[in-house]
Amino acid sequence: MFGTYGVGGVPDTQEPHPALAMNASGEAALASASNGARVMLRPAGGSFEGPERGGALLSGLGINVKSSTVAIDARGDVIVVWAQYTASHRIYEATKPAGGSFEVAQPITPGNEEATSPSVAIDGNGEATVAWLSKRGSSEVVEEASAPLGGAFSAGVALSGEGANAIDPRVLVDPAGKAIVSWGRPGIHATRLEVAIRNPGGKFPVPDVNGDGEILGEATAIPSLAIDPVGEGLAVWQDPSGEIISARMPVEADSFNPTIHLAGSTGPPSVALNESGEAVVAWPSGKAVQVATARPAGIFGAPVEIPAEFMPLADQVSIGASGNIAVEWETTAPGQEIHQGASRPAEGANFEESLGLFVGETAAVEGTVATATDAAGDLIAVWGRPGFFDDMTSMLYDAGPQLGYISMPEHITAGQPLEFSTPTPPSLWMPLNTVSWNFGDGTSATGTTVAHTYGTPGTYQVTLTATDKQGTGMFVPNYPELFPEYVRSRMYRTVVVDTAPAPSHAPPGETKAHVVQALSGLSIQPNSFTAEPIGASATGARHSVKGHVGATVRFMLTIPGLVTFDVERVSAGTAQHGKCISPLSRSAPTQRRRCTLLRTLGHFSRDGMAGNNSFHFTGRLDGVKLKPGSYLLVADGHGSTQRTPHVSFRVLAK
Repeated sequence: MFGTYGVGGVPDTQEPHPALAMNASGEAALASASNGARVMLRPAGGSFEGPERGGALLSGLGINVKSSTVAIDARGDVIVVWAQYTASHRIYEATKPAGGSFEVAQPITPGNEEATSPSVAIDGNGEATVAWLSKRGSSEVVEEASAPLGGAFSAGVALSGEGANAIDPRVLVDPAGKAIVSWGRPGIHATRLEVAIRNPGGKFPVPDVNGDGEILGEATAIPSLAIDPVGEGLAVWQDPSGEIISARMPVEADSFNPTIHLAGSTGPPSVALNESGEAVVAWPSGKAVQVATARPAGIFGAPVEIPAEFMPLADQVSIGASGNIAVEWETTAPGQEIHQGASRPAEGANFEESLGLFVGETAAVEGTVATATDAAGDLIAVWGRPGFFDDMTSMLYDAGPQLGYISMPEHITAGQPLEFSTPTPPSLWMPLNTVSWNFGDGTSATGTTVAHTYGTPGTYQVTLTATDKQGTGMFVPNYPELFPEYVRSRMYRTVVVDTAPAPSHAPPGETKAHVVQALSGLSIQPNSFTAEPIGASATGARHSVKGHVGATVRFMLTIPGLVTFDVERVSAGTAQHGKCISPLSRSAPTQRRRCTLLRTLGHFSRDGMAGNNSFHFTGRLDGVKLKPGSYLLVADGHGSTQRTPHVSFRVLAK
């Protein structure tokens, strides 16, 4: 659910350009250049806080600061980086360990170097990577340096060469340390997009003979990029003709695949990846926002259109671990600033009605909107407004509790008691309020595990709903009609209730009807994990290991039986002559249609009992750990007449 509230500001003659970061747990950090380098922190579900209006001052008061940027890691460590002018522009940084205070600011670049436009990211080990623009001769080039959190930064290394100016460097890093730095080179009619990629433990490549990095294509603006926990990258941009273009970087690759055309647009796109590798892209299109999604390593489907009250100029999209999506967009009207959003639940087909519309008296400062998301798909957007006080305003999207799965059979007999269960759903921002069930027959129940008996044959829709308290901020009391008291998440399942069989009057010794095997309720939690260092593919109970090591697989059987589980590797392929084959070389024509390539690696089996079953999947197959990447687990209940169920999962690098 969307809501809006004020963040604050300080008297300043410059327009505030906020920078925003949020970790997977929903902790956020907001940096700005308001009369010095400042930062405000926000606990998950709380409000932005600082010891003074505008946040903690990291530089001297009144210091000429521009281009402030911020990053926060999974532990809550924070680093703020900015360009500060004294005799020349230098890049400075200040760090704060989780639970501690900000240390004294330190310069990253030397005093004799003109450096601006920094960008920063942190990996899972607390290693910070910073990129910036440095003046070399008559050209501005991209440089990069790294350091452990709170440690000394290495000397800057050039990623682009002289001869043409670079603009707008941006850094992305996955937990293992794989990094992408992107930038642009403006031309007469378009901007050339370039990237440099560093694998974990490696170094960025030196520029080619023309002083370039890897060239993605030409665009009207810098691309939107995302990287997931296992190192798969995705870039999207608008080309000079108005087409939305995408390019993927596979998990183990150090370059992007050939580009794919998605659709036409009237504005720049945004992209997001969740921890399972599911992707979402959104872009303005006339008086609407278009949203397209893709499975892990798969191709994008047809876009869904979200009507907008005014013509969108730009948007930001987020996707949660369960696949729930939120989109925020900005637009302008005479004398007004307008920000709006829409959301779609994990298993929903349509976007819900836009809520939380914010209309202000003055237009938002162009280019000041900053956004960030967490693992649940919660989204924060912050933008600056000019005036005597350079106020910043925030719009929040609370994704609500994150439902995992429903354990229940798909076929039962009337009069047969049935158990419904779901794990307690985590809620990152606010405490969980209720978990309730609607059985589709006029009855309901509350709790994570409930029982119900259907008395009449038929097909029923089961609705699971979880709610938490609304946490949109100080504007809620002023505009209660916009924001309900609770935020809800929902999942839906269908159960078929058959007529109870008549009592058998068969003569002694006559064979009874054969009971057909049915497998349902297949799930894997978590769906992103690291593989066990030793052991078989499946064990009866999870080992006592910290973190997401291995996963729990659950399924249901109508009668006892053997279940075989196939493990299939998911990767991007190229469609050729009606088949999906391995990707062609980068020199191949880019107009070939992309497809999802599945390769069976092996299998293992488990004996199951009638009813609920579970086991611990170690992420190993035939005595070997699965490599980091995307996979399908396909279950075959021997004798089952149903379609073969499957679930997707990801193996993470340590």
